[in-house]
Amino acid sequence: MDINKIKNELIKQKESKFKGNIYHYSQVNFAYNSNKIEGSRLTSEQPKQYLIHLHLFLKVMIRLN
Repeated sequence: MDINKIKNELIKQKESKFKGNIYHYSQVNFAYNSNKIEGSRLTSEQPKQYLIHLHLFLKVMIRLN
């Protein structure tokens, strides 16, 4: 398995901003597991909603500036 191919594919997926690809899935799971390790009681759906709202908030802030 070539790590550079995986890295390049994840970068392409991140830049595509398509929801539901491997990059998006991994970000949601990392957020969920990180919070779980720290003792959070978030459901697996809540980090996903948070990341979606954060993305929308940042888009609005960038447009306002």
